[in-house]
Amino acid sequence: MPSRAHFRDVLDEMVWEILRHIQFSQVKPSPIWSSTDFTKDLIDAGGFVNMYESDLEADVEAERLARQEQRKSKLQEENLALSNELNRQRLKTHWIPIAVSVISLCLAAYSLFTPSTDVTQDELQKVRDEVERLRMDFKKENDDLKERLYEAEMMIAVYESDSLR
Repeated sequence: MPSRAHFRDVLDEMVWEILRHIQFSQVKPSPIWSSTDFTKDLIDAGGFVNMYESDLEADVEAERLARQEQRKSKLQEENLALSNELNRQRLKTHWIPIAVSVISLCLAAYSLFTPSTDVTQDELQKVRDEVERLRMDFKKENDDLKERLYEAEMMIAVYESDSLR
């Protein structure tokens, strides 16, 4: 809805346009209104109604562009705020992989330069001897059990043959 100020501006413009398109002569007994070279152009352009409508359309378009610019600047501010937040987050998390890498390098260097606590050759030989001794003991026990099993089978065979007779 156009305001009073807008209406007043349109009327002022119309007065100037009238003076441009219509010539006024004050002759006695009555004033004379006559057309000028621009009168036909004004009528061909649709007169004052078309001028008002085109001015109104221009004002609406200007207002729409102003709102669009406001929305655009608001979106740019939001985008900037989000970008700043993401950059702060990146700065925070940027150091984590670097810290993990440095710690890993330190642990690797420490493990390379410290003497290992591996089993010595003497300890390894003791373990091998113990395993060999256990293997021999198990083999001897296994042979004894086989011999006892054979004797038991023979006794069973003898008892069976005696019981059949």
